[in-house]
Amino acid sequence: MSDSWSVENAEKIREEVWRLRFREEGRAQYEAWRHSRTWAEPVDFGSFDVEGQLPVEDTSWRIEKLLPANGNALVIGPRKVGKSTFVGQAIKAITGGGMLLGHFRAQPATVAWLNYENSCETQRQWVRDLNLAHPERLHLLHLRGVSMPLSAPLVRRWLVKWLRDRGVGVLILDPYLRAAQGVVSDEQDNGQANTFTMLIDEIKAEAGVAEAVIPTHTPKARVEPGAESARGAGRLEDWADSLIYVTRDLVLKTRFIRAEGRDVDLDESALIFEPATRGLSIDLFGGDREQARRERVITNGRAEVLRALREAGPEGLSQRELSEVTGLYAAKLKPIIREMIRLGEIHVVPGPRGSRLHRLGPRPVGD
Repeated sequence: MSDSWSVENAEKIREEVWRLRFREEGRAQYEAWRHSRTWAEPVDFGSFDVEGQLPVEDTSWRIEKLLPANGNALVIGPRKVGKSTFVGQAIKAITGGGMLLGHFRAQPATVAWLNYENSCETQRQWVRDLNLAHPERLHLLHLRGVSMPLSAPLVRRWLVKWLRDRGVGVLILDPYLRAAQGVVSDEQDNGQANTFTMLIDEIKAEAGVAEAVIPTHTPKARVEPGAESARGAGRLEDWADSLIYVTRDLVLKTRFIRAEGRDVDLDESALIFEPATRGLSIDLFGGDREQARRERVITNGRAEVLRALREAGPEGLSQRELSEVTGLYAAKLKPIIREMIRLGEIHVVPGPRGSRLHRLGPRPVGD
């Protein structure tokens, strides 16, 4: 770079530097002003020798074991897995003060469901299918194709008033990225995710809303069971008090749920879906995916073993012969045999040269 170029452009460079400084200072002052509108002096309880004497209540819940009172929840799962179905069941439990999934008691509240995903006709029919005991406690906003940038002062003031006028206790924004329009342009940006979640907490505080629930997607890449996460910035999961994962096993054709968070700890459990009512309940005998897959192997394997023994006749088959006929190797075959013996479907008798033969039916009395 020549000296003449530097001399000729020095003034332009100084002007550009000042312009950037003015912009940065303007942004800082605007952010300070924006946050000052909702700032309130925090309560000072004094030193902990005083505060430590205050009573500590047990954790209270909006939904027992799943959503702490005054908390935030993410409902996380792949697309079309049933997140909205779960949310609908949560709404039914909350508005009616009933049970979610047949196990978790909900405390009654008025709910606002901001629907960014479905058409109003589809959403309306879904809610009709829920057969709510207290439909007056649910308010819907149909926002598919509607601009609703919550960061815009006009929109924010309108929503706060709308929520407050209806006495909303639980706010559902479905799904995350559409609700975050105008704030999150890069879903991997932790700063943008943090700005959005702070905005939701501010709106809650202004409107007197206790809890927020936001369904969001997982990445498209498949992960090991139990390793699912919300798509995008990690700050989103940091914000939530409860992370509720709804998943589906394509082989088993079964939905599963698990949850973790602050005082939230639900082991993965199979779900039963009732299409007529869009109902969900926990399958008490379903277990997690690993257990379900084991049981599927045993169920399929039992059918193969029974077929092989019927064809073999009364003489029966050794374990090696069963393995050859069914194609099940020893590690899979042994638990199947144990379960079939327990159920009385087969029994074992001594065979030639120290072998053990498997035959149909329970062990004969006195044998």
